[in-house]
Amino acid sequence: MTNTHDPDKLDIHIMHDGKFYFSIFEGRHPAWCDLKILQGKAKTLVILSQPHGYIGTSIPVAIRQLTTQILNTNGLDPAKTIFLQYTPPTVPPPIELDEDDIVYPLARITNYVFGPSDGKYELITLKWISNSIDEPMLIRYYVQDDPYWEPIIPGKAAKLLEALNKENDKSEGE
Repeated sequence: MTNTHDPDKLDIHIMHDGKFYFSIFEGRHPAWCDLKILQGKAKTLVILSQPHGYIGTSIPVAIRQLTTQILNTNGLDPAKTIFLQYTPPTVPPPIELDEDDIVYPLARITNYVFGPSDGKYELITLKWISNSIDEPMLIRYYVQDDPYWEPIIPGKAAKLLEALNKENDKSEGE
């Protein structure tokens, strides 16, 4: 058995896989999201997610502060980091009403409208600014403007994983 490196094999390191706590109100209202950081040889993929029914600050509301905290606390390079939001699929609860109940037709319509959904992915494009203060700071970079959200298909999300090890690939999210 040889110990040679296969250049075609994905070489991805998991930097974080779990909850990430954040706040947009100086710690007064802590919130959390599921965070996965996958680092390849060339790029890093950050995947944010919150379960359905989560009560607290949502990812879109806190995206500027959240991505700034993730980037700076993990020492990531904004030029080589891709942010992605994953929304898990939903399955509505079953209707537990008798068919002769007066609100049964409305419950069926509501269940149909807000019915099951597939998981979805959104690529988040951010414009980063370097902190210009000469003193050592925890915040090296921060987001300048509101980000751009682009829905993508799961196949494109999988291609982002492949791009983590490609130096020459001009992948989206930069």
